[in-house]
Amino acid sequence: MIVLRIVLVVVAATLAAGTLPLRAQNLDDLTSQSLDSIFSRTINNSLQSWVREITRFGGANGSVGSISTRPGDSALLVNGLLLEVPGLDLRVKIGKVILESPRLRGGEFVAQADKITLYDVSFRQGQLEFATDLMVLDQTALPRLDIARLGAADGGTDKFERQRQFLTQLLGVQADLISIPRLAVRTYSSKKETELLGESIYRQNVISDVKERQIGTWEIADTLSLSPPLEPIVRESFKDAVFTGLNINAFTSLLDPRLDWTSKSVILGGLTVRDYVVSIGGLTLTIDAMRLAGLTLEALDESTRENLITVAKSPNGIDAVPNADVPQFLLSLASAFDVEELELERLSTEALGIDYFTIGSMGMSQASLGGFAEIDLQELRTSLTDLGALQINRATVKNADFPDKDILRAKLDGEAVSTAALIPTFTSVFLDGFEANVPEMALNAGIQSLDLKTKNNADGTPNGLAMTLEKLRIPTALIPEGKGLITRLTSILRTMDTETLELNQSLSLQYDSSQQALTLEELDIDIQDLGRLQIVARIEDVATSPFTSPTQASTSIRGGKLIGSQITFSNSGVVEAGFDAQAAKLNTKGDVLRGQVGATLPFLVAVLQNQRFQKELVTALQAFLPNPDSLIVELKPEAGVAIADIERQLRGDPRKLLSLLGITIQNMPDSPQEGSEPLPN
Repeated sequence: MIVLRIVLVVVAATLAAGTLPLRAQNLDDLTSQSLDSIFSRTINNSLQSWVREITRFGGANGSVGSISTRPGDSALLVNGLLLEVPGLDLRVKIGKVILESPRLRGGEFVAQADKITLYDVSFRQGQLEFATDLMVLDQTALPRLDIARLGAADGGTDKFERQRQFLTQLLGVQADLISIPRLAVRTYSSKKETELLGESIYRQNVISDVKERQIGTWEIADTLSLSPPLEPIVRESFKDAVFTGLNINAFTSLLDPRLDWTSKSVILGGLTVRDYVVSIGGLTLTIDAMRLAGLTLEALDESTRENLITVAKSPNGIDAVPNADVPQFLLSLASAFDVEELELERLSTEALGIDYFTIGSMGMSQASLGGFAEIDLQELRTSLTDLGALQINRATVKNADFPDKDILRAKLDGEAVSTAALIPTFTSVFLDGFEANVPEMALNAGIQSLDLKTKNNADGTPNGLAMTLEKLRIPTALIPEGKGLITRLTSILRTMDTETLELNQSLSLQYDSSQQALTLEELDIDIQDLGRLQIVARIEDVATSPFTSPTQASTSIRGGKLIGSQITFSNSGVVEAGFDAQAAKLNTKGDVLRGQVGATLPFLVAVLQNQRFQKELVTALQAFLPNPDSLIVELKPEAGVAIADIERQLRGDPRKLLSLLGITIQNMPDSPQEGSEPLPN
């Protein structure tokens, strides 16, 4: 919003300055030594001639009050310049102009002057008006305006093209420095030209290094924008702003249908804004500081550019584009913009229903609709009335890739697109200090930290994944009612009188392309007061890395074979609680039930029909149940077993996997406890 508004202001400044260039005849020999009367008379004739020429353009009207030289120096004074060009919806009024040390060349009044001062300037085109009491330009060269020939290429039938050509001419002004103490930009109704819809006031404007339709630097002390008649009322302001590298030429070229737009163009080098505030109805957004660097526009396809020109031409804006084309147009246009860096400091929002919403800082780099290099957010705090609160100390996401715009286009056109193709990817996610509190749902959840990242080869291609999750807190009330394991877990937690589950987890996966092997180096899940599960495994004959093509990861792994695995379970209370929960239903005690189960194990496991494993299992569990500590299960097939064969066996007779995978189990007791007694039978 700010950038677009400033571009309009640039137009205003150059428009006001650019209305002075005049055509003249036989002025080549004039110098500062010429007689004032001859100079004044010649310039006046030239100006009147230029104005008469303009009147031949579509019923245009122009007049000049007077023109003279200032006694004692070579300054030129012009009073009461009025110009109306209906064919351009243009009206210009300038109360007074002073050109100090003007220099004439080439038989045309392409004015160069050490200093140009304009008073009481009003420039209005269509519903936009730009006005200032004072404008000063130093070391200025003004472009020649050939209004009478605008639109000659197409016979003058395209009003928008005439306006674009006029704007391109006008923005040819050059100046070392332009100073505007107060610039007003006003918007009027299209139905009633005197009805004011909005006004923006830009104060203490200092614009430097203006040349070749580009601005080196533009500094603004403060701005206030207001739209009084609109509902809701919109109010926008900032304390100061600095623009650098503003490429006005890119905007005018973009709307020229005769030019190709096939290359990348930087349209804004940098922007810094302090104390930005925007209010829309009852919503107020405040940003203490904002910095943007490198706003770039990529090449546009022909259809998108045609629609953009249609929008610019039509008073109806986006409504001029057929409804069926709008989603594709907006997608293509948004995809064309890149931002090198964007930083926000201290963002806050006030609105009905929001107790508070603040962000300490947010940074983004190399961002576009296709993804970004990094987003870093710190100190997010929010509370919604009657709902709850959320806070994040820090969140960082790196190297995110979003679905390609062609995939999104296909989705918009109703084509079949896989869900996997729509899932964004990234190389790193870090989260610190996440807290969520929703009283009505009895929700008080949190994460102390989450660190998720891909591992990479020397060439940067991903070959692994690592994750560390510390202190994930989940209220037990959120565990849904269900059957099977869910029901058992709910019963166990109720027995333990636990309101919150606390979980720690770590994961490490690595793919070795030289051996076509995928190794689960670590999967460690530790739930406080319940237990811990640790798994390592190795799969070979994985032809392609699951990490270079995540959408094909499942297929790639299914083509491999399991070489071996080890699973370790360490009890922290879930065994005792589980037996206690079941015993309560049987009107007995948990330790008694454990003893009974241990005694009947030989009969319970007979269903497995594998004597070797049954013996190991009974031995391990009878040693484990009296003093539950750890169990280790190992998979040691004599030769690797295809993952596809394991899946088929699971669907057929899972008992055969005991031999196929060489499964073994053993108890790993803790240090023997003195005085420990066997469980009652």
